Amino acid sequence: MTQELYSNLRGLANVGQVIAVDDSGQAQKVTVRTGDNVERADVEVMMPFGFSSMPPLHGAICMLVAIGADPANLRALPIGAPSRRFGGQQPGEAVMYAQDGTRVAVRQGGIVDVWGAEQVNVHTKTCTINAPAGCVINAAAGTTVNGDALVNGNVEVTGNISGTGA
Repeated sequence: MTQELYSNLRGLANVGQVIAVDDSGQAQKVTVRTGDNVERADVEVMMPFGFSSMPPLHGAICMLVAIGADPANLRALPIGAPSRRFGGQQPGEAVMYAQDGTRVAVRQGGIVDVWGAEQVNVHTKTCTINAPAGCVINAAAGTTVNGDALVNGNVEVTGNISGTGA
């Protein structure tokens, strides 16, 4: 009886190396290889609401949970890739990142940093920037505004102004 209980408890959780990801359906599913070299396909990943990711396969792992201690009924907790983790955060900070360096970091002191490897797109009906202390946009290739722009304040230009229209 003790050995059976031990085996059941031991089989509740395992770690799997992710070898394939299917992100096409309602639930993301993975194929994993466990430490005892057993492959399991179509294991549903339990994603937190409001967040989704497609991990790089190289180095991706996940915790596997056997529902009801039944190894035929596995679920995977969100996938991690420890070798590609974005570290160096201060207590209370969070970062959402991709492997190419694109990221959104929520920092202490009310700071949000956004890095776009190539481009940052904002898709919205209206856009308001409330920045009493000022706002700086560094975009070496330029910034485009499609639509009307209203400035409630002064405009200072250090370069040329050109236009087409009245």
